[in-house]
Amino acid sequence: MLEKNIKGATLDVFLEEAPNENNLLFRLDNVILSPHNAGLTEQSFKRMSTQVAQGIVDYFDNKKPKFIVNRK
Repeated sequence: MLEKNIKGATLDVFLEEAPNENNLLFRLDNVILSPHNAGLTEQSFKRMSTQVAQGIVDYFDNKKPKFIVNRK
């Protein structure tokens, strides 16, 4: 029995992609589900490209890049 301890959730990543149509999450009225594609817009591609280029420039200018994935 679902007790709705969480007021609401929005999810775009699932253990199984695409989620099975019998997934219990589809039955919940306090959950919004969407495909994992937020990073596929023209605006996000431009932003990611600019940030990557700026990180390369910062590195060669001996500055700490803003977005570091591996800090080692």
